Amino acid sequence: MTAFDGVIVGAGHNSLTAGAYLSKAGLRIAVIERNPEIGGGCTTEEVTAPGFRHNLHSNFYIGIEDAPIHQDLELHRYGFEHILPAIQNAALFRDGTCVLIHRDLEKTCKSFARFSQKDAETFRELYDRYGVRMRRVINCLLYSLPLPPDELRERIGGEDGAEFLSYAGLSMGEAVDQHFEDERIRVLFKLYLHAITVEDLPGTGVFLPLVISNSTRISLPIGGSLNFAMALGRIIEEGGGSLIRGKTARRIIVKDGEARGVETDDGEVFEASRFVASGIDAPQTIRLAGEENFPNDVVEAMRKWKWGSHTLGTLHLALDEPPQYSAGKFDPDVNQAYNIFLGADTSEDIRKSMSEVEEGAFPTVINGNGACNTLFDPTYAPDGKHVAFWWP
Repeated sequence: MTAFDGVIVGAGHNSLTAGAYLSKAGLRIAVIERNPEIGGGCTTEEVTAPGFRHNLHSNFYIGIEDAPIHQDLELHRYGFEHILPAIQNAALFRDGTCVLIHRDLEKTCKSFARFSQKDAETFRELYDRYGVRMRRVINCLLYSLPLPPDELRERIGGEDGAEFLSYAGLSMGEAVDQHFEDERIRVLFKLYLHAITVEDLPGTGVFLPLVISNSTRISLPIGGSLNFAMALGRIIEEGGGSLIRGKTARRIIVKDGEARGVETDDGEVFEASRFVASGIDAPQTIRLAGEENFPNDVVEAMRKWKWGSHTLGTLHLALDEPPQYSAGKFDPDVNQAYNIFLGADTSEDIRKSMSEVEEGAFPTVINGNGACNTLFDPTYAPDGKHVAFWWP
């Protein structure tokens, strides 16, 4: 038996974040991970050819420079750094056109104006509201406990607050259509739903201000997303904690109504004097701790747990040269864009694709997003080579 102040099940970024903060607060933490490496979705491996490093899931670090974790924990001191590409987003279409979002607002408006001057001015106004004036408020909403509607309305206040709260009754698609008239620009913002795995349901309209706010703040982790997890792990170890790799939690030990530790599949026990936490999925956590320790309605809800209808595959590529898009004839900047959306030409393409996935069918029109990371950080591949990926 090994004793710690706290034991955390799973070493994904949520668990590691909790462990890092608690380590900084003076607690000795153990994090138990069944895989040979920590990170969960923050994993970087050579999956195509030697020397070609691919982020197996997390790749787009949205607003990380403003996130409390980045500043509170001084992640740069522990090996995590990131790059903000100048050309953030591009949506490509089969007719050879494209629409781009630059970090430079004027260049973005110029790209939008090729299709709609009105949409260019609309984006300018929305970005001023949500990307500048309300940026701090939106960050507070992202990183704080949810507030009741009345308190939220009072906290935000003014015309900007009323506008923000008006999105609550809309779906993301409705919110986009309400503001933009050109179909290409509508598709650009609607494809964000695919990227952030939000379904187009009533209430998701509040994501549009968040998307606008962060549309110029998408970073690439230098050297791979694993460096984010490793930085958090180093903080835990610096505080006297341990990262227990290659051990599967068999059960959470509960005595007298309190979680007291974790037993792994090989019979080893990690005792917790203060708490046990879990960063793995809720149904599995309930089973580990014992259904008898939870209210019946919670247990029943976990038994009926419904995973989202989104499905995701990844096409990883090891390349001799970076992708050159046919849309480059329309706007050469597209070949230097970071987050690339392609596959859907219309809102109907997106709607039909998601509907078919919901029904369990292979989509007629495959759409998604991806990137060529070596355009911005050559360390992802051998000299002169490139890596890219696409999430359909």
